[in-house]
Amino acid sequence: MGTIWKTILETGKSYEVSNQGEVRSYLKRNSTELYKEPSIVKQYDLNTHCKTYKRINLRKDAKSLARYVHRLVAQAFIPNPYNKPQVNHIDGDPFNNCLSNLEWVNNSENQRHWRGHKSGVENIYIYKNRVNYRVQVRHLNIDKCFTAFIKAKEFRDSIPNL
Repeated sequence: MGTIWKTILETGKSYEVSNQGEVRSYLKRNSTELYKEPSIVKQYDLNTHCKTYKRINLRKDAKSLARYVHRLVAQAFIPNPYNKPQVNHIDGDPFNNCLSNLEWVNNSENQRHWRGHKSGVENIYIYKNRVNYRVQVRHLNIDKCFTAFIKAKEFRDSIPNL
């Protein structure tokens, strides 16, 4: 499947989001005028209490709107008939905002996934505390710390599923 773009409804026709996790703007810088050709919006890393997510700043009516990219993709492309409030990254990588990696979940589903219950690697968990990410492998007695989620995920993925 190629790249599909959909309008971000809350911004009128100024911004679009793709199924690949990119956002583009038709809005001219510091103006209310629109360009004919859009430009890709820069994404920023935002650290939350448990993960780092990609975020963007949109403008509407001279106001700045901070939005998470994964939520914009889900809102544009994934039906949410049960009004689930959160968006889960299926592979556990918060930087992978492709449509195929996202799903609507409730809080308990999201927590179960984050704790490793839904990952393909049994008994291997990634935890986030204030300082770092811990990878625990209970059946091998491994407990390692990483400062970046992506490094913790790479380590977790390198462990054979015994």
